[in-house]
Amino acid sequence: MRKLTFLTLLAVCLMLAVSCQRQDTAGSASGSEGDVGLTLDSLELKYSQISFRTAEETWQKLTDGYSDSLAFFQRMERSVMGQENVFDALRNGRARLDSEVDERRYDLLYPRVLQAYLDNSSKIYPLADSLREFYSQDWRIFETKRQPLAQIREVVEQDNNRSNRELAYRALATSSEEHTDQLGRLFRMRNQAAKKMGFNDYFRLAGSAVSDDYRKLIDDVDEATKEAYEQTLRGLQSQNAGPPEVWDWHHTYLRAFTEVDRSFPVDSQMTFVYRSFDALGFKLTALPIFFHITEDTSTPAFATTVVVDAPADIRVVANLVDGFASMQRLMGAVGLAVRAAEVSQEDPLFARANDQALLDGIQRFFAHVCYRPEWLKTYGKLSDGAISRFGDAARSIELLSIRLMLVNARFEFEAYQNPNRNLNNLYWDMFAEYTSLPKHTDLSPWASCTGFLERPLTHGAHLQSAVIAAQTMDYVVDNYGGVADNADIRAFLVQNYFRFGSRYPWRELVERGTGQGVSPHHLIAR
Repeated sequence: MRKLTFLTLLAVCLMLAVSCQRQDTAGSASGSEGDVGLTLDSLELKYSQISFRTAEETWQKLTDGYSDSLAFFQRMERSVMGQENVFDALRNGRARLDSEVDERRYDLLYPRVLQAYLDNSSKIYPLADSLREFYSQDWRIFETKRQPLAQIREVVEQDNNRSNRELAYRALATSSEEHTDQLGRLFRMRNQAAKKMGFNDYFRLAGSAVSDDYRKLIDDVDEATKEAYEQTLRGLQSQNAGPPEVWDWHHTYLRAFTEVDRSFPVDSQMTFVYRSFDALGFKLTALPIFFHITEDTSTPAFATTVVVDAPADIRVVANLVDGFASMQRLMGAVGLAVRAAEVSQEDPLFARANDQALLDGIQRFFAHVCYRPEWLKTYGKLSDGAISRFGDAARSIELLSIRLMLVNARFEFEAYQNPNRNLNNLYWDMFAEYTSLPKHTDLSPWASCTGFLERPLTHGAHLQSAVIAAQTMDYVVDNYGGVADNADIRAFLVQNYFRFGSRYPWRELVERGTGQGVSPHHLIAR
């Protein structure tokens, strides 16, 4: 086995070396459309091969608990995507392309090149690796001992003792002064690198990776959800003695969720998944989706989609536990798997590369199928009263989730405008502005968020994904009557979203599919 792994790694390395030599030769006369196209060809080949092997190793780690090559391929991807000659060939290269297909390939690959190029610098790389070591820990110190993150989050959401909930939240939101300083330093170093390249800040350099109307998106989502959120907050205040805290939110609605949890025992969840997707028109048994399911209560619940080779080899690994949350995670993961299995694109990049907003939006759509009254009644056999109580609770938690997305998106935007300020104070200013909940400046929740390291500037994509899911759900309910026992849903999703993969920008697909401009007002429409 080790010999086979070594030979595989050697073959990939040789292939990449040859590819790099071809690219260097092709780039000897820089500045032409042909050079940009050849660079994209070379980069796409390498990206496809590495992501294929990374997916295989990810699967092995998730199913066996260990992979001796995953870290190698992750480093290889950063190294290949961040090569200086690749960056030089692609920088400002989109204007030299006259093919719509090449422009789309550029839009998918260049943001990855930008991030890898900057983060591979001799100064930033050691710092980023040091931060990765912290984020790789799946535990925090709580009650004087190491405890899994999932168990601590469970205390925040479910413990009846308010002091315990606060202590658990503090355990999750506390970072060492050294770690917080390091993450702030990463913001500054990325900005400095961007300025050396002629941009005002890192956010402007990576502008092709985010929407041009980033701030408008934040403001529009804020406006669309503010009134409903404030109304919910007033209701929460009336149910708690004193001002509500962020650790009170989930617990306030615990009874409604507990009532629903009983309808989704662990041994029924896969049955419900097969029945649900079959009723939506997707025959899971006929699709190349492979499942690895465990039911280990000693480890955190999760559900993950691993796309090894779309549309031919898609895998779902999940650890299931009793309750609605596990059911919902599984539905979202299988929804992503179905999307990958229904892709119809000859170009492997369009089948494999992710338009993050659309990908997250599809996952949210299928996870939110579980919220629909018709689905809860069909599969959970819940009464109208239980469905109504659960709907109110789920809506309130979703509103807080969206407001916290606004906090992170606005914080990251402002942090790159001026990373020399006190970032912790900046975070709590944003937190107070969008949630109207008390500040706790002795804590640093932002420093516990791995997204600022590994997926910078994607918090806007999270907001976009919420809009995509809500607008798609509204359209489906209005035009097809619901998402339970409705096989027409498959035709709509495949024809308008899935078959294209990443071939077209998400906004174009959503507007064409739903017949209207993208609007955050769908976030509160139902």
